[in-house]
Amino acid sequence: MSETTPPPPTFYDSNKQVALQVDLVNGNFPLPDATKAYMKAATAICERAARELTGEASRGVVLDGGQMNAAMQLVQALKDKVCVAAILGAESKRRAEESAASEPAAKRAK
Repeated sequence: MSETTPPPPTFYDSNKQVALQVDLVNGNFPLPDATKAYMKAATAICERAARELTGEASRGVVLDGGQMNAAMQLVQALKDKVCVAAILGAESKRRAEESAASEPAAKRAK
């Protein structure tokens, strides 16, 4: 009978931030209402910025469609980054609280 050695831990197993980013791909996090409201506000702010920037650009600024498209992609990226930061912050807090709550129970079991 041969013994098999377990595979080494992955970044997912050994790094909480990496695990959080991997789990973000699926995106099934229970978000607090404050986080949802923040994300909704951030989306509205970025939408207003996009509309204002395209409006201002139509007043004699020399831009072609490709340049304006690139600028709007940056506004979209900003919105995405702000919302992802809010999600990661809320989920990090939830996991830390969950871990802290399970530690005393684990200590009592010993």
